[in-house]
Amino acid sequence: MASNANIEDTHDALNSPQPRRRPLRSPKPSAKVRETLIPLENKAKPTKNTSSAATRPDGAPALDGRSSVAQRLLAEASNTRQNIEELKIVIQQQTDMLAKLSTELVSVKTELATVKAELSNVKNCVAEEQKQVAEELKQVYVQLDDISNNLILTTTTILDEPKPVVDNVNRSVVLDDEGNIRTGAAEAFSQENETTVAKIAWLSRKDTAKAYGSMVVYVTKGSDARRLLSEGFFHAGGESGYTRVFERRVRPEQCYNCQEIGHKAFNCKKAHRCAQNVPSKATTTAGARKRS
Repeated sequence: MASNANIEDTHDALNSPQPRRRPLRSPKPSAKVRETLIPLENKAKPTKNTSSAATRPDGAPALDGRSSVAQRLLAEASNTRQNIEELKIVIQQQTDMLAKLSTELVSVKTELATVKAELSNVKNCVAEEQKQVAEELKQVYVQLDDISNNLILTTTTILDEPKPVVDNVNRSVVLDDEGNIRTGAAEAFSQENETTVAKIAWLSRKDTAKAYGSMVVYVTKGSDARRLLSEGFFHAGGESGYTRVFERRVRPEQCYNCQEIGHKAFNCKKAHRCAQNVPSKATTTAGARKRS
């Protein structure tokens, strides 16, 4: 009886629902264990470049991870060596270019030095020429001063001293075909009269056909002028004319702006007037009859 009771209790206990229990967690390995397992797992994993002997078509033995790393390193080394050779070529080209540039710079420096030397020579030559020109200008100014002083003295003498007028002078000896004073006439008259003739002016009308006329003679010395006037004659072309004192006639001042008498145009303040519009002045005669 007792054994049966135990069997039933056991059966009831198995058939009765068991209470739900929390599942047990598996223990995690420590950090050191994980660090040790990682390289082992990596070695156990097959790489992409490796394959089994059965899958390779040529039947060559499969390569492990170390051989693939070595090949990659060899490829990188070959690429690096090729890059180094290319860099050497570029560096050599740049070195050659720098050498060429340095040669050109040396030639440019030489040319610049030559140009500077030429410029310095030109400056020296210009300075010397400027000095010579300055000296020549000084001499010219001195000569001009002397000439101007002589001209002033001569002009003053000519204006102050009496001037002889020679009448009955052969026209062809003094004037040329165009009515101008002949070239060399003053020198010829100076030799004939033993004086120095500075100027000759024809007083008679040039548009007439008369063979003889009058002229005024300007001499440089007053004593010669007085001598010619006292002698009463002047030699001209192998002939002689009569001399007398030249008297300058004062003409009335006429304004060519307003066409009136008694002042000059530069002092005229009147309006401009054309000479054609000025009425002509009639000359009256005593005893003249008016026209009917």
